[in-house]
Amino acid sequence: MNKKRWISLGIFSLIIVIILAIFMTKPDESDFVQWFQEKYDLSCYDANCDRIVLKDKNGDTREDLTFWHFEGYYDHSAGFLGTKMQLKRLYRNVDHPNQSYFSIEVEGFLGDIKEIEFSEYHVDVLKNKH
Repeated sequence: MNKKRWISLGIFSLIIVIILAIFMTKPDESDFVQWFQEKYDLSCYDANCDRIVLKDKNGDTREDLTFWHFEGYYDHSAGFLGTKMQLKRLYRNVDHPNQSYFSIEVEGFLGDIKEIEFSEYHVDVLKNKH
């Protein structure tokens, strides 16, 4: 093989390795759950955070602050060549689903999760202090 073919093969191989690295480090739902629990002051009932309990300003969990994952979406193939993850969740209060709720929307790329939008309605979702 001549020199141009070796260079072309090397560049092609490098591109494949970079694309594989991007796909292997793309966050998934379990990464979101870990990030969610680290960023906000809450406790999950299950591994997917489908049911959560918020903490009050004193750091105590209360049953009236129990919320469940009502609706949302998880897109694991967003962005150019499907290299991003997007997730949106709406949580409603178990006792008063139409009176107290919040939603969170995030985007993940290269192992990092970034909050895009967070909105609350008649509830205070506290962030962790660290």
